Amino acid sequence: MYEFIAKIILLLTMNEKLYKKVIEIILILMKKLVVKKDFAFIYMNKSFYEKEIILDSIKDYNEFAAITIADLGKYFVLKISSKSNEYTPEEISNEFLNYTLAKKYEHSKEKTINGFQ
Repeated sequence: MYEFIAKIILLLTMNEKLYKKVIEIILILMKKLVVKKDFAFIYMNKSFYEKEIILDSIKDYNEFAAITIADLGKYFVLKISSKSNEYTPEEISNEFLNYTLAKKYEHSKEKTINGFQ
């Protein structure tokens, strides 16, 4: 539903900056991050995130982090730990969320260009 609202804003205003801001606000509403000493859990709402995009992001982050994914009700739950001491689990998790959001945005943009799903 939120993605649909963001798409309408993009189509009505043709303002990509506004669209990105709406998606950023939605992300804040749709995610939950729980940080522990050696790992973090991210709860990603299934109604907003597609599993395929999350799995692609996990592959891309393989160099930096060990990430597992599980289904829990309306969430994909990711357990993230850093593969080095250079980054904390919280840093990796926040960057992973930004990266996945950007992938989702690009995927949504491609769908919009090729017609509504």
